Amino acid sequence: MRKMLLFFIAGFVLGIFILPMIQKSLGFPSSAEVLERVFGEPNAVTIPIVILLTMLFIYLTGRGLFKQAKKGK
Repeated sequence: MRKMLLFFIAGFVLGIFILPMIQKSLGFPSSAEVLERVFGEPNAVTIPIVILLTMLFIYLTGRGLFKQAKKGK
C-alpha cells in the first residue's frame, strides 16, 4: 500500500508541476484553455458545471485507483 501511495503522490506532483511545462513547450493547450474552448467564456453558469465535472472526474479516478489497489492485495 505504501508503494501505491508513493506512486499516487509522485503522479500528482508530476501532473501538477512537470506536465504543464512539457505541454507548454510542445505547444499543446493547457487544461484551462481546453475547458475555455469547450464551455466558452467563464460566467456564472459554466463555472459550476466545470467544477462539478472536474470533481466527478477526480472522484471516479480516485475510486477506481483504490478499488484496483484493494484487488492487488
